Amino acid sequence: MKDAFILVVVSIVFLACTGPATAQEIKLIPELKPYEHILGTWKGEWEVRENPRSPWFEASSSVNIRSGGFFVEIRGTVDLGDGEVTSWIDIIGFDPIQRGCVSSSFTSAGGRSVGTSQGWDGTTLTVNFTRFTPDRKVQVRRRTWEYSPDFKSVTLTCEVFTDGKWRVAVSGKSTKVD
Repeated sequence: MKDAFILVVVSIVFLACTGPATAQEIKLIPELKPYEHILGTWKGEWEVRENPRSPWFEASSSVNIRSGGFFVEIRGTVDLGDGEVTSWIDIIGFDPIQRGCVSSSFTSAGGRSVGTSQGWDGTTLTVNFTRFTPDRKVQVRRRTWEYSPDFKSVTLTCEVFTDGKWRVAVSGKSTKVD
């Protein structure tokens, strides 16, 4: 597991040094082929809330999804509308021992997430994950992306498991711009 982590980090550094054009040309391994349709740049508008009792506010996002061959790299920024911009990186890879995709993400605000399970169902991607906030709180979350049949737009819902129920924390839509 440690070796796999080191390999992913080295690959990220390599891709950061060679630029996105080189990363885009790398073919995905067969186990990651479902992600091929979503490679590119996406722009979106979102409604977000901090917790089930807080009010909704608007946010916008920009996301670049690139192939690293044996992993998919997702880099994005979210503008929360008050001048606060958060960025993140998400790495999705295939674990041959678990025979499934695994993921980890890190935010500029200090949070991180670890994917616990995920799956594709035609044009729908669902990812269950554990989020560790900068103030050391642990949250169980689920993201569901419902892509259009042509993979040019996507609707996202992010839910948080709290008080024994799934509650929507983020809802919105993105459009592929390249």
